[in-house]
Amino acid sequence: MSLRRRSVGRRLTADSLVIAPTERFGRIVLVAVTVVVLTVLIGAGIRYFEEQFAPTLRITGLEQENRELRATITELREALSRSRIELDVDAATRAELERQIAALNEQLKATKDELEFIRSASEESRKR
Repeated sequence: MSLRRRSVGRRLTADSLVIAPTERFGRIVLVAVTVVVLTVLIGAGIRYFEEQFAPTLRITGLEQENRELRATITELREALSRSRIELDVDAATRAELERQIAALNEQLKATKDELEFIRSASEESRKR
């Protein structure tokens, strides 16, 4: 019996068949899992950063655009006000000119009537 216990071949048949060393396979799996977990954490960190700080950047951009649009609106309102004033001045000028034309037409009509009266009176005096 002592021969069986000391035999090398007996020990080889007692062990299970190993294709790959267990420690090496475990390390590869551990590294792969670590890489996957780190990738997921980095992705989650980037997404968190975008959700926390991207709206702030977007709000800042929108506020700047809002200020620019308000400045443009102010300029356009001033231009509209100036145009309305010019339009009012033009309308007043037109009304005044139309009034002057009407007055001149009345004066012309009166002058023509006087001229016609003078001509007819001068023709009657010549006929006598």
